[in-house]
Amino acid sequence: MQVLDTIATVLLCIVLIGWVWLSIYLGAMSVMLSDSGAPGIAFIGVVLAVVGMPLSVIAVYVIAVIRAWHADGYTFYYPLVAFVVGTVLAALVMGVAMGIVRLGLRLHGTDEDRRRDGKGKQPRGAGGSAEAEVRPVAEPVDTATTSAPPRVLTFETTHAFRDGFLFVELGIERKRAAAI
Repeated sequence: MQVLDTIATVLLCIVLIGWVWLSIYLGAMSVMLSDSGAPGIAFIGVVLAVVGMPLSVIAVYVIAVIRAWHADGYTFYYPLVAFVVGTVLAALVMGVAMGIVRLGLRLHGTDEDRRRDGKGKQPRGAGGSAEAEVRPVAEPVDTATTSAPPRVLTFETTHAFRDGFLFVELGIERKRAAAI
């Protein structure tokens, strides 16, 4: 019976490695809490979410493995308890981190709010908009005052790729003088 318990404990610990990697992934994705551009105390919340959540899960996992290694008797429940305790601890750390980020947003506002109010360090037109600013590359050519004919571009397809609705053509674009 002791052999089955040891095998179950080892298998559960191996399965929990995926849970540890998931916590590391979720911690790394918590960087997106700062997408709002919240200054001040919100930075602490982002760092807590990014570092604290994976560290809490890793610590609980390591403690469970060490305790199961040194324990006498049945040990299969150590990984199960580690899963429950680590998940609750990670959720608490994430909740505190989210609370700190929200507090920072409430106290300082976002960069976009400060841009609209004129209190920020950036000018009103500097970023924060989903619209791309298109600047002219060169002055437009006035064909009435120049003697050169307008240029026409032709495209010669060299490769075509089709995959369902996706259609991609690779080729060469060449200049050709237009006949007037």
